[in-house]
Amino acid sequence: MASTVFPVITFLLFVLLIWAAILFYKNPSWALAMLIPLLAWLIYDALVIALGNVLGEGSMLEVLTRLRYLLRTIMTPFLLIVAFDQASRAKVRLTTDPLALLVIWGIVIALVGLGIAKIFSGFGLEPTMIEGIIRYKEVESFGTPYSALVTMAFLVILGVVVFLKTRTPWQLPGALLMLASLVVSASSLPSFTPAAASVILVLGFLLTEKKL
Repeated sequence: MASTVFPVITFLLFVLLIWAAILFYKNPSWALAMLIPLLAWLIYDALVIALGNVLGEGSMLEVLTRLRYLLRTIMTPFLLIVAFDQASRAKVRLTTDPLALLVIWGIVIALVGLGIAKIFSGFGLEPTMIEGIIRYKEVESFGTPYSALVTMAFLVILGVVVFLKTRTPWQLPGALLMLASLVVSASSLPSFTPAAASVILVLGFLLTEKKL
């Protein structure tokens, strides 16, 4: 099933990228300016997995997978900037304080640094078959993904305050699903769950952007 789902997810993310570009052309915002490169990363992430069986075992797939891990570490915390900018334009009180922007950037930089430190502490990859797709997976688990957990927890909080202010709940479902996929054991969920949740998360951001 995953071999079918990942190409579909890649296509849906590409459609959302086009929509984000159109929205940015009509009404530029910091949220969209950040969301467009984040969408490019999500497309790459899903595409590498989707092409696993085409590329097969070898150095090409391993290098692309290492880049996946690095980009995920760097890009994930920047989702906070998207959510924060939308909360700010929704006139959420705390986000209008100039210090709040400095704090959120400080959190983003700290989370990126934490993730990079973990990545560069060294990790090995080994080829494995997951739900019918050849993928390279870390030999030893990275442990609890604190950077991603903190990011998603903040996204949930910002989604709640935007909902209370504007009565638009679009940010919440994707953030909750992403947080749940990190908290629940990965072995008990389909491998495409985080990628599918990312589609819902981005869709929520775009619907919120359209509302704003």
